Amino acid sequence: MSNTSPSYRPTRLRGVVATVAAVMVVTFAVDALIAAVCGEPRGRILTPIAPELIDLFGGRVARFEQMKQAGQLDESRLVAVLGMSTAAVGLNPQTLIDFDPLHRNWLVLGARGGTFVQLEFYGRPLLHSALSPAVVVLAIHQTMLSRGDNPIAEPVSVSNVPRHLFHLQLLHALSDSSWIYRNRGYAMGAGNMLRYNAAHAVRSAFDLPTSVQFAPEAQPYSMWPQDWMDPATLHPDPTGLVFQRQVYNGTFKIERFMGFDHQIVALHQLIAEWRGRGARVVLLLMPESSELRGRYPLFVGERFDEAIAGQPVTVVDERKAMADDQYYDLVHLNRLGCEALSRMVPGLIQ
Repeated sequence: MSNTSPSYRPTRLRGVVATVAAVMVVTFAVDALIAAVCGEPRGRILTPIAPELIDLFGGRVARFEQMKQAGQLDESRLVAVLGMSTAAVGLNPQTLIDFDPLHRNWLVLGARGGTFVQLEFYGRPLLHSALSPAVVVLAIHQTMLSRGDNPIAEPVSVSNVPRHLFHLQLLHALSDSSWIYRNRGYAMGAGNMLRYNAAHAVRSAFDLPTSVQFAPEAQPYSMWPQDWMDPATLHPDPTGLVFQRQVYNGTFKIERFMGFDHQIVALHQLIAEWRGRGARVVLLLMPESSELRGRYPLFVGERFDEAIAGQPVTVVDERKAMADDQYYDLVHLNRLGCEALSRMVPGLIQ
């Protein structure tokens, strides 16, 4: 009998309907799990993470682990710097070493983004390594307490679901009613986070070297190139300035700082984790241009002071350390500013 016979068609249709229904049930179950674990808003799940940066961090950490195993690294003289793009372009590891009066080794890990949730996640390759730095420097900005660039979730709408189901438009019904389907791009990011967390956990549980997960970096004291920044440019980029002004106009809205605790929790977790490892924790407030500092509303500083109150940290405030002609844009230093700051920082962190 042919598979296209009338007696086969209902069976095939029932199979399709059952498959789509199963997908919807699983999707709604994942929706419920995310809501239960993360609550609203789902900031920690939605936080954008770049896998290639995790790999860069892990590669540098793996190289330092190898140096330790070869007897080339004294952890009592190791300073680890965790920061975002301002640390990546503003702190030169080799210059930090050359101008350190205490002759310490400097491990600089600078990512991209602008929140403490991101910083806490990017720092996990180091946290789950065999390295125990004597000093951990968090190269930060007060604006990192903002929601920053956490994406806004697409809301679900169930009003059209009955009509879609009536017309057997099952995929339309799924896309309208499922949070995870409407935000599948962010869900893939969450999958990356879970994948890295699982790998870190397995490596830690079996006391495996970081090189098992990440290929060691050949040049651990080099500065990572930034594809958005022209190293030959000393003066502010007009196009970038326009974009940054638009971003900061939204960043400094008071609702981005109030009633949103994910960033404070992440900051406190960073401090507690490294204090628990025996490190001294230093909060280095990175340089900012006069224009950017002038945009700060009063409540930003107040929120930051509340966040660090009672925390066992040393605060080094270098927001006003650089002249405006040492910036590439409102917040990133050009190569002259990087050189100046990199010569200055070792003497500030004793």
